[in-house]
Amino acid sequence: MAPLTKRSRQLLKVHPVKQNQTLIEPLIDFNISPTFSDKAIKIKQELINKINMLPEKQIFSCSKLLETMVYPDGNHKGEIISPYLQKKAMDLLSLTFRKPESSAQEIENKIKSIEKENKILTKKHESIAFKHKSLAIKIKKNKDLYISRIRSVVSKRKNISKKKSKVASKR
Repeated sequence: MAPLTKRSRQLLKVHPVKQNQTLIEPLIDFNISPTFSDKAIKIKQELINKINMLPEKQIFSCSKLLETMVYPDGNHKGEIISPYLQKKAMDLLSLTFRKPESSAQEIENKIKSIEKENKILTKKHESIAFKHKSLAIKIKKNKDLYISRIRSVVSKRKNISKKKSKVASKR
C-alpha cells in the first residue's frame, strides 16, 4: 500500500478504517483545484469519506448505482440522473416494493381482467338500453291506441254517461 498523505492520516484519526478495508485517497488537491466552490469541495470530501466507511459488499452496490443511474441518451447522456428523477424513482419503489400486484406482469393481468369486465358491462348496458327503447315504443303505441279509442267512443256517443265511458275506454 502506498504511503498515506497528511490529509489521509488526519481522516484516519477521525474515522478509523476497519480491518480488510482499503482507503480511497482523495483525488482533490485543495490547492490546485480552484474551479470547485467551497461547498462542492466539502460535499465531495464527505462523499469520499462515506465511500471509505462502506463495507465491501456495499462498495459493489455503490459502484453499480453510479453506473446505472445515468441518462442513457439525449443531451445529458452519461451524466448522473437529476435529484428530481432520483426522488421520483424512490417514491415509485416505496409505493410498489413488496406489495401485491406490483410487478409488470401482475399489472398487465389486472388490466386485462378490468378490460374484460368493462366489455361485459358495456354489453349489459347496450342490452338494457335496447330494452328501454323498445318498451318506450310499446308504451307510446299503447298510449296512442288508448287515446284513439277514447276519441272514437266520444265521437260515436256524444251523450254517454260517465259510467259507460269508463267501460268503453277499457276495451
